[in-house]
Amino acid sequence: MTARMPTTVFTVRVSMSDWTCCPDEYGPFFPNADLKAALEVMHISLNLCDLCEYYFDEIAVGTGDILVFTSSRFTETYFIADLVSLKTASFPPRPKGRGFPEAI
Repeated sequence: MTARMPTTVFTVRVSMSDWTCCPDEYGPFFPNADLKAALEVMHISLNLCDLCEYYFDEIAVGTGDILVFTSSRFTETYFIADLVSLKTASFPPRPKGRGFPEAI
């Protein structure tokens, strides 16, 4: 008898900048360890750093792609990434002279 993984559908909303981490602003990027581990358990091969680079360098604001990655082991296991690039929130300027640091 073949063991089967129970079917579960779930949604995780993660900011694209959280898919990777960078120890310092000039160093290399590394995949988010938790997301990488989850993908490995599902047997989905995906380079998170390359995907982030694609998102930030190639996708115009207001557009996006939906990418589907399949498991190499489980026939009905997928990782679907909805890469919609939205305009980031804008905040009003900080008031001067009230303990707020000046913008750099």
